[in-house]
Amino acid sequence: MGAAAAFVLKRAGKKNGMDKTGCCKSLIEAVPVREPLVNDSKASIQVVNPPVNESRFEALLRRSRRLQRSSDCCALHPEINRAARFIVIDWMNQVCAGNNYTRETYYFALCLFDHVLKATSDFPKAKLQLMGSACILIAVKLHESDDHEGITDRLIYLCAEAFSTWHLHAMETRLLRLLNWQTWCFTHEDLMHYYWEVADLYMREDQMHSTKIILDLLVLDLDSLQYEIALLVLAVQVYVTPRLWTRLETHVNGVFTREQIFQPALIQLIGTYARLHTQFDNAQKHHKEAIAHMEKQEERRLQNA
Repeated sequence: MGAAAAFVLKRAGKKNGMDKTGCCKSLIEAVPVREPLVNDSKASIQVVNPPVNESRFEALLRRSRRLQRSSDCCALHPEINRAARFIVIDWMNQVCAGNNYTRETYYFALCLFDHVLKATSDFPKAKLQLMGSACILIAVKLHESDDHEGITDRLIYLCAEAFSTWHLHAMETRLLRLLNWQTWCFTHEDLMHYYWEVADLYMREDQMHSTKIILDLLVLDLDSLQYEIALLVLAVQVYVTPRLWTRLETHVNGVFTREQIFQPALIQLIGTYARLHTQFDNAQKHHKEAIAHMEKQEERRLQNA
């Protein structure tokens, strides 16, 4: 992810990293919430009964919209810019990948992270990695049935002990109260597999791999938050596999139009990261070829010696 990191940081206009300031108890004060709330003074999600005769797709959309996100979220936090957001999310990605967590775990943590930035204001930059860690902790408890033990200690270790167990669990409680304890939500990964299932179209492994990598890169960009999750995922899948649209057009009719899926700004944004993915894959391919060539040369040298 190094090349992607450099690229997105360049887009953000920042090359410096996020401060690793230690946290104290004063940092765990209640975060101000912008909207009037229900049931809990710190909750940002209301309990809503599902509509009668709701289709599976409508249920997916409703639940994917529960964790609201906004591309203007950084404007609410003077200390946080798009580069700081990128660094923490990229770190969260590496933590989830390094611990072999599922993609559902990472994407839930990501959605929760962006929701907190939208639902709060004046969030301290020094507290951002602590919040990212709490998002991972909640996601692991929801999606990783066999890996609850030791996750708290691992997260504290990965943050160079910048905060304590008390800080982490206090932040976890704050986030759960912000969610009104309603944690179930569909994410990018759920919708991706849903679209593939409904299309009933054979997908080559390289197409599935490219779709996932492009989406992973795309969500690091703050500009991607201006599109709702279901639209963003569908646009990426159609970009990689255009014939997918013919299978899904009728299914999403009334929710998304062709103009929304193929809007120039969205296609340009996806294309930017698709080219980055291609360049990165080509670099890896050339690197492997160079290593194989050197190994063959060394083998011939030893045979001729």
